[in-house]
Order: sequence, then C-alpha cells, then structure tokens
Amino acid sequence: MEKINIQIPEGYQIDLEKSDLATGQIIFKKVEKKKPLTFEELERIKGYYIDDNSIILEIDEINDFSGLDINVFPQKDQCEAVLALSQLLQLHKAWKEFDTENTDVHPFTIFVYKSYDGDSVIKVGRTSDKRLFSFNSDELAIEFKHTFISLLEKLTPIVL
Repeated sequence: MEKINIQIPEGYQIDLEKSDLATGQIIFKKVEKKKPLTFEELERIKGYYIDDNSIILEIDEINDFSGLDINVFPQKDQCEAVLALSQLLQLHKAWKEFDTENTDVHPFTIFVYKSYDGDSVIKVGRTSDKRLFSFNSDELAIEFKHTFISLLEKLTPIVL
C-alpha cells in the first residue's frame, strides 16, 4: 500500500462530498469564516495583559483559552489605558472624600475624548448627572485633571 501526504492549502479543507477517493480526485473548498458570537468562539487571540505585579506583558498567541485568558487586549496602548483607568478610579475614590461642596445638581465632570485628528482632549464641564470622574467642586475637578493629566491622557485608546 502506498501512502501520499496531501498539503491542504491555508484557508481550505477537503470537500468530502465532491472528492472521489476511489479515483484519487480530491477537491478542496474554502473554509467559511464565521463571526464569533462569544469570546469562547474565538479561534485564537494575541495581545497584551496585566500580570499580578501590574506589569504589561505580551502574549504571542493563544488558541486554547478554557476561559482563563479573557483579560488580553489586542493593543498595548489599550492595556496601558485600562491600567491607568484602574489607578484613576482608586484616586478618584480617595479624592471624593475632599469633595465637601454639597451640590447634587450639575456636577463637574472630567471628559476625556479624541479630537477629529486623534489627539487627546481633556476638559472639565458640567453635566446633568454624575459620571465616572465627577466632583461637586469645580476647583477639585480641575485640580484632579491637572494632577493626573498623564494618566487621563492614557485613557484615549479606550474612550468611545
């Protein structure tokens, strides 16, 4: 008995319905890609994650997650942004203790967004409701913005 190894082209599979193994005719068909509907349906991921020492590390490629590696970001700047967000949330919580001005209406909020040319824009303005980085005092909001401007700028890759 003779054995022949066939190299299947990337992105193809053997079409068993159209192939005729008795005559040696093998037909390939293109593999249909399907949009993943859950994280577990991803075939492989690669990117960056934050380890338990808050160090950003790169993962070359994972193709068997078993639900363990769901904290991998596609881009390093996104990972850096989430690390900055974590720090900012803790700092905001600590600063809120000094936010003694009693104004529940129209708090001062720090807004972070991208300009049309992709630059970071960080402003303090009034909002009709409390948001992520809101303060009752405009002075405290402005001081927070200036004190932590470098962390706030890192949020740009993940702002919507």
